[in-house]
Amino acid sequence: MRDQVIVIFAGYPKPMKSFIERNEGLRSRIAFHMEFKDYNADELTQIIMDMSAEQGFVMEPEAVEKCRKIFYNACMMPDFGNGRFARNMLDKALLNQAKRISGPDRKGRVTKRILTTLIGDDFDEEIIAGRGQDIRRIGFV
Repeated sequence: MRDQVIVIFAGYPKPMKSFIERNEGLRSRIAFHMEFKDYNADELTQIIMDMSAEQGFVMEPEAVEKCRKIFYNACMMPDFGNGRFARNMLDKALLNQAKRISGPDRKGRVTKRILTTLIGDDFDEEIIAGRGQDIRRIGFV
């Protein structure tokens, strides 16, 4: 069934190389290798802006710049899983936004603009320490 089956192995370059080299039979059967270049900080910033827009959110300019800074620092880390990191960073920002809106310091009416706007404080630079670990969604997020 060679003409009907495709098997895709995906992962970071070093662990994938080790995986393939562990078995000579496997190495000889993999005919095609494709390596994808990681996104840079500007591309990741555009990705998070697009993802937030798809979910109906607008990012204030200070939030965009904070994301760019976070992505720049994260891109320096080895084996950085950048697509997943961007998604997790947005999920965390949405949770932070919900806490900000519903917190005890909130005064005045909650408007649609407040509900759909992400500010710089919604994005936490400490996410780099957690390497974008999965964020569990709760509430209305």
